[in-house]
Amino acid sequence: ATSSRGGFTNPNLDGLTFVVGVGNKDPITQTFLCSYVVCRRAVSEIRYQSADEQGEDFVRITVNDLGNSGDLGAQSGSVTVSLSLAAGPYNVAPTVNIPGLPDRVAKLNERVDITGIYVEDLDMDKPRWDKLYPEGLMTVWFSLGTGYMDITRLRRYGMRGTLFLGPADGGTDPDCPCLTVNNTCPCNGFRMTTYFKVSGRKVDVKWVVQEVSVWMFVEGTTQLRVTVSDNCNTGFSDDSGVQLPCLTATHSVVIRTIIDVTGPRFLYVDPGKGRDVTSGTVVAGTSDSVTLGQDASAEDNAYSGLTMTLSKAGVEDEKVAIGVYSGANRTATVFVNYVRDTSFTYSINCGTDLAPCGTLQAVINEAGEYGIIRALPGIYSGVGNTNLDMPDKTIDIGSTAGFNQTLIDCGWNSSVAVFAPTKRSRVRLEGFSIRNCLSKRGGAMVMRAVMQRRVNQIDGLGL
Repeated sequence: ATSSRGGFTNPNLDGLTFVVGVGNKDPITQTFLCSYVVCRRAVSEIRYQSADEQGEDFVRITVNDLGNSGDLGAQSGSVTVSLSLAAGPYNVAPTVNIPGLPDRVAKLNERVDITGIYVEDLDMDKPRWDKLYPEGLMTVWFSLGTGYMDITRLRRYGMRGTLFLGPADGGTDPDCPCLTVNNTCPCNGFRMTTYFKVSGRKVDVKWVVQEVSVWMFVEGTTQLRVTVSDNCNTGFSDDSGVQLPCLTATHSVVIRTIIDVTGPRFLYVDPGKGRDVTSGTVVAGTSDSVTLGQDASAEDNAYSGLTMTLSKAGVEDEKVAIGVYSGANRTATVFVNYVRDTSFTYSINCGTDLAPCGTLQAVINEAGEYGIIRALPGIYSGVGNTNLDMPDKTIDIGSTAGFNQTLIDCGWNSSVAVFAPTKRSRVRLEGFSIRNCLSKRGGAMVMRAVMQRRVNQIDGLGL
């Protein structure tokens, strides 16, 4: 037996003749002669005593048959083990990592898949004085502020191997947010839950935590937190029996909901004061806000709920939803992946009552399914207000002051709109006076490939 810094002891000296050492705490090298049977016993019982200082060492056991029962002379074999020495017992903390951005965005009722979650404990399954085999249990728990989550792999495949819900000792869960008087945790589950705790062998826990899906059903911000505990599975120890405290690690991501960028439901258009697009160069920016130019609206919350497109040469355009807007500072609260500086330009769509569109076509394009459009009083004429292209969706277009004050003027060279309704689309146009309409395809209204049963009503009052 040989090492670079340690020593060797053999508890049973019967049948051993020592060449180097005496069999008790022999430094560096211990060599003895013995019969075949005694040598097998002695090698299996030999004990290594590490040095008093931390560092690296090795243990090499060499056996030589001294030429017995062979024509080829003495033959030998050896095995070497490398060791990392520590002064007394110690524990390496576990780790957890959620890859990707620390903040995620999602639309209401939209699933957010978070994948690649990784947990590790480098010393959990290392042998030690009271644990010769990998038998440590790891515990991981997920908590979500608002919304719901699914543990994807459990939902798909169910429990496997050593996994079980709850803490490693099977007792009361001290972290349970819904602990009952009977010390049970009814909210600990893996389907549409806000809390999930699982324990098991490391290999099984690492498998189950890799994927989680989150849903947000209300506007706001929530935090997904993942915590891992080593359950006091100290990786290395001496013979003192000292047990170190349990160690944990935590990682979290923030999930924010945004307004659906397919278009708000309620939109406004004003032929006098409206603007189809507000654009300019970014004055300043952070990861949470963008400061606009002085041509932007001075009205608080004028652009709240609208979509802003951020552009830069060589960079893919990014659409973001605007939250709070400060008119005095021309600052829009948004969520972007990184800070936008003055090398970016911005373009904001229209449609709120404080930032209405300037043309009917622009507000129609902004409207989502079942959108409601309200036209303020005035004369709607020219490009964007005639020959309107009606989308294949259900929308309601009405005036706020009635047909006496809201006029569409075709200018003797166009019609109001081209309609091509389908079974899934319904367009309601009400409260407008229409004049001077003339086009190659007819007068005020052009119905393209329309079956008679799809035209519900044309009321000529006010024409």
